[in-house]
Amino acid sequence: MHKPSNTQEALENLEDIIDTLNQELTLYAKRQNPNMGYISKQNQHIQQLTQIFNCIYSLEYHGLWASMEKSMEKAFKLDPQLKGYILRIQTNPNGRDFYTIKCSPFE
Repeated sequence: MHKPSNTQEALENLEDIIDTLNQELTLYAKRQNPNMGYISKQNQHIQQLTQIFNCIYSLEYHGLWASMEKSMEKAFKLDPQLKGYILRIQTNPNGRDFYTIKCSPFE
């Protein structure tokens, strides 16, 4: 598994981890005399990771945010002196009214 370079890759890695943990726990549970406490605790961890994955993945504009983040990273690599980004997001194909959202971690 490689270090994710964006949110989408991180989610894919998280999904792979959840799948691997499930497979490994299934194999462990089939062993002779498995530790039921261990199985219960691992199931809890898997459920928590799955809830986190589902929460992040269910964001309405997840794909859009991931795409914007990738574009922002690319722009910053081209010009590390960038001080910010201006984004215009159209959520309605016929929309003409826009709302300005200003975000700064410094305010």
